[in-house]
Amino acid sequence: MASDGLWDVISNENAVACVSQWLKQKAKSGPKRVIGAGSNWDYDENGYASYKATPEYFAIEDLDNAAVCLLKNALGGTRRDMVQGLLTTPAPVSRNIRDDITIQVIFFKDPYKR
Repeated sequence: MASDGLWDVISNENAVACVSQWLKQKAKSGPKRVIGAGSNWDYDENGYASYKATPEYFAIEDLDNAAVCLLKNALGGTRRDMVQGLLTTPAPVSRNIRDDITIQVIFFKDPYKR
């Protein structure tokens, strides 16, 4: 479950892919080595930048909390400069940069039980 701020930047399918990768990596008991990638912004006809979170930029490293992992990947993943910029932009400017994001990842059965 999440607010529209998450769904503005990631599709349902890619959010599920991110959490699935998180579960697999958690089962391996260690974060995946992350290699930083450059930003790839798209610009609309008014010059405003936007992007979409996609699996090729996922960084699966926050193994304590699936929601934190999903948030960081929704904000850029391996594109570290995007994550840093989107997270550190102060109010009120941040409202023009990103929407508020609330995320709850709920597992209906124990994902670690086989």
